[in-house]
Amino acid sequence: MESLKLHSAHYKPGALVLGVFLFGAWFFVLTWLATAYWIYPKEPGWATILVFAASAYSVYLIFESGNLIYSLRNKFVLTINKNEVTLQVDKGPAVYERSMPIDCINTIEIYRYWDEGSLVLRGKERSMEIPLWAFPHDQSRIVRLLQQADAEVISVP
Repeated sequence: MESLKLHSAHYKPGALVLGVFLFGAWFFVLTWLATAYWIYPKEPGWATILVFAASAYSVYLIFESGNLIYSLRNKFVLTINKNEVTLQVDKGPAVYERSMPIDCINTIEIYRYWDEGSLVLRGKERSMEIPLWAFPHDQSRIVRLLQQADAEVISVP
């Protein structure tokens, strides 16, 4: 089995789509606030309800925008050699590493989604998830190399 060391791509699939949806959501919040401002002289009750709804939605959007920015900063390093599979996740101030011996892998589950595809390596005592979406140009190479581990491959729709 050949050795492989991959670094995650700088571009994350689906990030642009999420960014567009978040931008649109922030546009609607501003539209609701502007509408509340204009209808306040005639309908102060409805304007107040609109401001509260827009404010609550803004809090949700702040958290979602923060989660998107935080997840886009994560960097992954996947190393596959003849003995083990290692995934290193760099989350800024903290770096996490997870490894699994090749001979302990019983099944390889492949989840194929265009923006969130992943592999789940399952053994008797532990499992490990590899985010395929982080390696968009090397997905087939990763799967081919792990299929040499004599494990059952299950493709989950």
